[in-house]
Amino acid sequence: MPPLSQTSSWSLATTLAFAFGAVVTVATSGCSFAGDASLELAGDTGSNTTATGDGDGDDETSTDTGTSETGEPDTGEESSSTGPNASAEDPEFAADLCDPKASHAIHHNLEQAKVEATAVLVSDSVLAGDGSVPPIPLSARPFLNHFDFDYAPADGWDPQVSGELWQSPMINIDAPKRFRLQYAVRGPAMDPAERLTVDLAIVVDLGAAMAGDPLVLAEEALAALESSLLPGDRVTLIAAGETASVLTSGIVEGAGLMPLTGLVEQQDSLVQADIGAALELAYTSVTPAWDGQGQPRVLLISNGNFAGDDALTAHVGDQAVEGRYLITVGVGDAKQFDDMRISELAHAGRGAMLFAPTAEHLWVDLQEKFSANVVAAATELEVTVTLPPGLTMRQRSADPKLDAPDPELAILGPNDSLVFHHELEACAEVADDAVIHVEIEWIDPLAKQAKQLVWEQPINALGEASHAGQKGAATVAYARALRSFRDGGPPSETYGVVLDAISHISDALEAQPDDPDLIEMSSVVAALSQG
Repeated sequence: MPPLSQTSSWSLATTLAFAFGAVVTVATSGCSFAGDASLELAGDTGSNTTATGDGDGDDETSTDTGTSETGEPDTGEESSSTGPNASAEDPEFAADLCDPKASHAIHHNLEQAKVEATAVLVSDSVLAGDGSVPPIPLSARPFLNHFDFDYAPADGWDPQVSGELWQSPMINIDAPKRFRLQYAVRGPAMDPAERLTVDLAIVVDLGAAMAGDPLVLAEEALAALESSLLPGDRVTLIAAGETASVLTSGIVEGAGLMPLTGLVEQQDSLVQADIGAALELAYTSVTPAWDGQGQPRVLLISNGNFAGDDALTAHVGDQAVEGRYLITVGVGDAKQFDDMRISELAHAGRGAMLFAPTAEHLWVDLQEKFSANVVAAATELEVTVTLPPGLTMRQRSADPKLDAPDPELAILGPNDSLVFHHELEACAEVADDAVIHVEIEWIDPLAKQAKQLVWEQPINALGEASHAGQKGAATVAYARALRSFRDGGPPSETYGVVLDAISHISDALEAQPDDPDLIEMSSVVAALSQG
């Protein structure tokens, strides 16, 4: 289901008229621009090494200097290089980042694999708020996770991989060959009426900052959750006020027999919610094993304005290691939402991080997408890409880290998929029979055993970008443009990035004029370009 913050339909012509009008004004104001800006897609590569990266230009922790598709200089924000033998040379010294004789593997850091809030925070702030990009991290990963690419579910219970490879058009024939690789790790199909059961503890923040619309939305969230319950689920509802208390708890016996609404009441306006105590009570409720217990989950509904500390974050992380994942549901106005508090707990808790400024969003996330956001079909999911000799991801690191931490792993739900999009570059001749390998490893939560799967993409099996591929390229360009608007750089630096996003979004819209995610992207870029 697409984001619901977009209520008006922008035509391609409207988007281009507004956005190009804005960038043409910039271009004629005395600022120079040297060519079309390209996308630097992250993923660290070392000569015959194993590296770690997010793979989609997400981290914004270093500066990359490469060349655009016109062969002109380009500067972008990329992940920092990691891996035991990553080059510490100047970032422009690309030879050390690509070995013409040895293959190399990139382990994806999937810390943001279940982050869904970023895309909604941006669209709500730009289209329904003050018209600005919020000061939050803006990587491609949350957008690729949130948007719908229409990939079919896996045929069976185990995840599957499907993807495509195509060559990027090049104006400068002397520039290295460029390719785009997109693939999806797809979870199984699961009928909502036949999903796996859950042992769900729901914590509602009743602190002073939740007064008004946030509490109204919290009640709406409870209504959506109530409608999603199935016989066999166990639910515990906990109020997080000055103290923590259980409002109701029991095993669901039938539809409508476990009411959750009408039980929370706003506390005194001076009360600060003790979220730590409430979460501890929630974990206590789902920890003991019992006959018929479903997957244990804790779900926090809050606008993030609560006290937290490192001890609480560490405790949430320890619980996640034991399979008791935390789902966070942000509610209320985007400008009143404390992304930092929620993000800390969400990353430690490994579950989905959602944000819902409207009741419609809540019903999509907590009813229509209940299985995808709450149930796990695969845990400890690890994705590794191995590129053949002569091929690298377009990434330059100015600050390589020689002691790389282990990459964060992911959870994959039923009726869900993780989408990856990379731009690749040849540093030497690539053999005609060369193959790109994508390996996924995971824990089957039902069989409780480790599994793995390898998907291969031959280099010589090139095609045209599918609709999904065009949308992936547009999504990564969109995230990069948002960073430019957020950071407010000089027009000479932002013009090419915005133009690149407009170009990719326009190409994708031409093929899919009714796609709501692309319409949202075009509307946001047009609004920001006129700002």
